[in-house]
Amino acid sequence: MSFLRLESVTRRFGTVTALDGIDLDIPKGTRTAIVGPSGSGKSTLLNLVAGFDAPDSGRILLDGECLADGRRVVPAHRRAIGVVSQDGALFPHLDVEANIGFGLPRRAADRQTTITGLMDLVELDRSMLSRRPHQLSGGQQQRVALARALARKPRLMLLDEPFSALDAGLREAMRAAVVAVLEKAGVASLLVTHDQAEALSFADQVAVLREGRLVQYGQPRALYFAPADPVTAGFLGDAIILPATVTDGWADCPMGRVRTDTGGRRGAAEIMLRPEQIRLSPLPPAIAAGDRPEVCRARIEAVAFGGSLCTVSLALAGNDGVVPAGARVYRVKVLSVQAPLAGESVALHLEGVAHLFQPDRAVAV
Repeated sequence: MSFLRLESVTRRFGTVTALDGIDLDIPKGTRTAIVGPSGSGKSTLLNLVAGFDAPDSGRILLDGECLADGRRVVPAHRRAIGVVSQDGALFPHLDVEANIGFGLPRRAADRQTTITGLMDLVELDRSMLSRRPHQLSGGQQQRVALARALARKPRLMLLDEPFSALDAGLREAMRAAVVAVLEKAGVASLLVTHDQAEALSFADQVAVLREGRLVQYGQPRALYFAPADPVTAGFLGDAIILPATVTDGWADCPMGRVRTDTGGRRGAAEIMLRPEQIRLSPLPPAIAAGDRPEVCRARIEAVAFGGSLCTVSLALAGNDGVVPAGARVYRVKVLSVQAPLAGESVALHLEGVAHLFQPDRAVAV
């Protein structure tokens, strides 16, 4: 059942259309991530849902209540929506207790109990109640901001790139913590982020915006392995786009033969592989040049160490083991302990199922 619903929502700024007829249904109690390149309309969408701006046309409904119908809107303070921004936006002159309790009635009998309960929920030690924001780490500040947003029991939580100011290790830990808190509180959330990996790991469903339009919407795994078009494929992660000939559930491409859902199609096509679908193995010396034509050969051009994973640049070679001049270089990911050496010849093995782009590249919503 739809909890947050956007119907043909459009917003223009002069001659620029920031959002163009957005239709979106978000189920109750779920986490949704909005991703897209700069200028795609992500922040505009969040501001419209929060009530900080009004659409030019279209409707926004939350749990059956109409929050916006064109320029007629319910004010932000009456929407029961919590917001956590990138910097937390804590009041620097107030301590943690006052920040969390800012929106609570001062004379409420359960005010103190509510504040300490929220401290426990976001896993902050109660000894921090008297600290000021400058005495907290970035992760602690974000936890306080989340507790403050939860204090008024919002129906929906909006997260505007809340982890981007944190270092990589802390960002991952905070993301997991926020997911746990939101699930325990039973609050639906909408995350805007420029980090595709963050969106895929955080959300139950992901919406991809491009030039103010909804390009694709669905579960993270479905979008990652079956993007609507090559542009979306590259935006959601490293992608290898290849020409192919498809027939009877298989695709023959420059890297070899791989399974694909052809859907009855035959002939020339375009497929996508994720780098992790390409496995490398040493090329046995016993395979003489020209033998075993079914084996796809490649030469390692460079290896970039990246900790647990290495990025390997390779160029395809012919059956004679020679790489043609000007050959395209592909990049794949391999475990560092299995990384080949630059200049080495390897065999390529394609795993999983390749994604077959449709001829018209229709939007899959």
